[in-house]
Amino acid sequence: MNIILIGLAIFLLLDSFLSIIFGKRYILWGLEYTPSKYRNYVKNVSLLPARTLFSIRFIEITIGTILLWIGLL
Repeated sequence: MNIILIGLAIFLLLDSFLSIIFGKRYILWGLEYTPSKYRNYVKNVSLLPARTLFSIRFIEITIGTILLWIGLL
C-alpha cells in the first residue's frame, strides 16, 4: 500500500512542478491524442486566470506532499 501512495505522490509532485515550469505548453501537450470532450475540458481549464491555475497547482503539490508523508510512515 505504501508503494502505491509514494508512486501517486511522486506523480502528483512531478506533474505540478512541470506545470509550473512549462506553463500552458505542458497543460496542452499531447491533447491531440485524447478524446474531444477531455480535450475541450483541458483547454477550458487552461484559459482560467493565472491565480486560479496557481491555486490548482498549489493544491496538487499539497496533496502530493501529504501522500508522500503518509506513504513514508
